[in-house]
Amino acid sequence: MPLPRRPRLVAAAVALCAAGIASAAVVFTTNGPFGGFFGLWGADLNPQQKAAARFVPTADHTFDDARVWLMNNSGSAYGQVTLRLELDATDVGQGGVSRPSGIALEEWSFPIQTLGWNPVQHTAPGSARPALRAGRKYWIVASSPAPSGANPVWNFASSGNAYTAILQLDGSWAAGSSAALTLTVNGAPGAPKKGDIDRNGAVNAKDLSLLLTRWASTHPAAGDADTNQDGIVNALDLADLLASWG
Repeated sequence: MPLPRRPRLVAAAVALCAAGIASAAVVFTTNGPFGGFFGLWGADLNPQQKAAARFVPTADHTFDDARVWLMNNSGSAYGQVTLRLELDATDVGQGGVSRPSGIALEEWSFPIQTLGWNPVQHTAPGSARPALRAGRKYWIVASSPAPSGANPVWNFASSGNAYTAILQLDGSWAAGSSAALTLTVNGAPGAPKKGDIDRNGAVNAKDLSLLLTRWASTHPAAGDADTNQDGIVNALDLADLLASWG
């Protein structure tokens, strides 16, 4: 049975794995995809296009999971999708425009879990569980190698706008306020103190050793050693660690 027609939108999607871990707090959330004026619609994912949704925590959290609603332009193929938690370009020295930086704190890749226009919420559970710092901008970025017409679709929320970005054919991001892509980010309240790389509650010689071991590392290998989350472990992070000593 053919799928109903809808407006063709630039690409996007995300996806998951199995059940997410329990979370203590909602860091960010939109409405679900059902009941909106336009019905079920969304951003397509194909090899030429990606989509991203931005969120800004109002308090420090430790990332637990990201949840997105996906449907499928294919009724028979479970296309692969990749989901990334990325830093914002403005926070890593990539100019003054808020957009995904390409620097990922976590990444997941898995097949979509639904066929046809039957939206299913997919959960990407954290393993590194990076810190989400209050007031910082973060992105959930989705992509897929599935061909156009047989690709995953990241559903738009039934109502409301949010800050989103679409990857253009020339490789640049077009970012701004638009229809919200469905997204829920969960986290545990609080985050490790800057410099507490082993997360034992204290900043000491063990953390200094870990920072020096990861010197000049970039994400995701940098982990909590990148205390200021600018994408690399360097003297700025060493200064943060020493300021938090004890």
